[in-house]
Amino acid sequence: MPGADHLQVTIEAKTFGAHPVLRGVRFSAAPGEVLALLAPSGTGKTTTLRIAMGLDQDFDGTVQRPAGRLATVFQEPRLLPWLSVAANMRLVAPGLSDADIAHILSLAGLQNTAAGMPKHLSLGMARRVALARALAVRPALLVMDEPFASLDAQLGARLGHDITAYARSIGAIVLMATHDLDQARAIADRLLVLSGTSPATLGADIPSNAQTAAELRNRFGFLDKG
Repeated sequence: MPGADHLQVTIEAKTFGAHPVLRGVRFSAAPGEVLALLAPSGTGKTTTLRIAMGLDQDFDGTVQRPAGRLATVFQEPRLLPWLSVAANMRLVAPGLSDADIAHILSLAGLQNTAAGMPKHLSLGMARRVALARALAVRPALLVMDEPFASLDAQLGARLGHDITAYARSIGAIVLMATHDLDQARAIADRLLVLSGTSPATLGADIPSNAQTAAELRNRFGFLDKG
């Protein structure tokens, strides 16, 4: 039985009106663990994240979240345009020092941007500021929806490694949705795959390594980039 500091998600059924979306999706995570949720677009990744966060409570099942702060990184950065990068971060974590801000921004590959304004940032940079802002609260649970989608593969892999290493160092649970198996394998401890439609189910929950990645590509065609 997972402890109170774990994440435990049990979705027996989720529907939108008469349309079934998810069924039999069950997983748990321990502090410091990184999970990647993979599925084709429209299958239910974001819905699963919203249920895990508590934003969608209209489902059959239960969710246990760890005590402590929840941080989210949506596909839209949602920065306040009239505040600097540093001020956007202090909005959620008022006690941050200049050194704290510089360190967290460096994890996101954003050195020397603390004084900048959101309007001067590219979309990719703004999304990384949103990620740095999420880390600033030292969350117990960090939920990310396609956090590296606008970045090239090399930069996404490097940032993913640095950010998840920091999350592990503070004991955060990370739940990340992505459609990129290579990215997921480089970052996550476990790979969760939603398969099927109307409703989607949890088709796999396995450790992340080269062997299991090959197995998943054989089992789920949408993961085969070749």
